[in-house]
Amino acid sequence: MGTDPRTAANIIQTLADLPEFLRKSMIRSRLLEFYSMSDTDKHETISSSLAALPSLGSIKLKQLMKTWLEVILGLPGSQITDIFRVYCEEVLNNRGVVEKIDIGSIIDVFL
Repeated sequence: MGTDPRTAANIIQTLADLPEFLRKSMIRSRLLEFYSMSDTDKHETISSSLAALPSLGSIKLKQLMKTWLEVILGLPGSQITDIFRVYCEEVLNNRGVVEKIDIGSIIDVFL
């Protein structure tokens, strides 16, 4: 698959700019597509997504994370576990990416 980091950043920026009801629909569609991908493609997709997150401002990051979490919570537990497993593996493989992400905004969403 090999997602270009600029393309991922553009997609994430576009998602963040959408009204919430459209953002939810798009995220839901992308997640359904995600579960049909090979493990390698899942890792590439998440790696590109993580690399693109620092390009968002804190307000857009919060909006995107909140919507993403709301959509994730509607999925079966096995799918939630799978996506978080891949995210954790990618964070471990690309620790420098996490340093660039506004973690405070993400923590605010969880609170």
